[in-house]
Amino acid sequence: MIWRRWLIRYLYLFGIMSFLTWIGNSLAGGYLYTRADGMVVGDAGTVSPEYTVTVLEVLVHNGQKIEKGDIIARVSSSRVAELNATLSTNSSTLVTRMAEISAKASMIDQLVTAADARDKLIQANSDQLNKIKEKGFLPLMTQNALVDQVFKGKQELAVLRAEKDSMSRQVAQIIAASRNTDQAIEDLATLFDLGRMKSPMTGYVAGVDVGIGAVVNPGEIIADLVGEHRFVLAYYPIDRLFDIKEGAAVTIDVGFGNWLSGKISRIEPIAARLPKEFQRTLSPVERHQLVRIEFDADTKLPPYFTKVTVR
Repeated sequence: MIWRRWLIRYLYLFGIMSFLTWIGNSLAGGYLYTRADGMVVGDAGTVSPEYTVTVLEVLVHNGQKIEKGDIIARVSSSRVAELNATLSTNSSTLVTRMAEISAKASMIDQLVTAADARDKLIQANSDQLNKIKEKGFLPLMTQNALVDQVFKGKQELAVLRAEKDSMSRQVAQIIAASRNTDQAIEDLATLFDLGRMKSPMTGYVAGVDVGIGAVVNPGEIIADLVGEHRFVLAYYPIDRLFDIKEGAAVTIDVGFGNWLSGKISRIEPIAARLPKEFQRTLSPVERHQLVRIEFDADTKLPPYFTKVTVR
């Protein structure tokens, strides 16, 4: 009977010690020795439009393997159609304006040629009349008429040349505006790509956030992507009593006795908020230091977003 009492006491004490150890490990374990919560992730990516669009078709599903350039969804956009129509109208207006100015410039060229020839003729006549004037045979009224004719001829020639220069500047401006408009139409077509939303990376579809018929605004996500290279993003306490170094070997506990090997590849210089999965209930939001851990070669990798413990 006595040994049973001692056994009960030892089991009771063992249970209390185990419970206290579990509490201490849960609350302060990561501060006293190497331990960190982590998650198996890949490089993140998204597919989102640059204009307001309506989803016509979704061509992928969660977990699907994709290559860079694969079509994720097909969309339409009234905004893109409106912009394209406006730019096309502007382009047509510029072409029409260019034709009008070119016709007017051609006419001015002919007038300048004629005015220049007339100015030379008037100048030649003026030289002849000046010789007569020197001999005193030129009446005063004729002299005044000659001066007036020379002035008007040069004035008309100057006006025509100024207008010709103005036309040349307008032509240059219209050509530049037309090129910019054509480039804008080309850029719009390239960006919209006939409504084909393509993957910017090779990897997997982590989530499709829209359905057929959904209206998606610029910057909103159509699909979440994850890169095909998997690694662990671990969260180490900042005020810890141990050091971590790049290249250090670690053990990754995937759960149920499944232990994998890895190495710390990069220690990020930032402290980030813990994901919701790692936050304690009713506790203030914590920030831990981010550490990237690479799996050893020839390791059977766990699925994306698996919660792990790094030791």
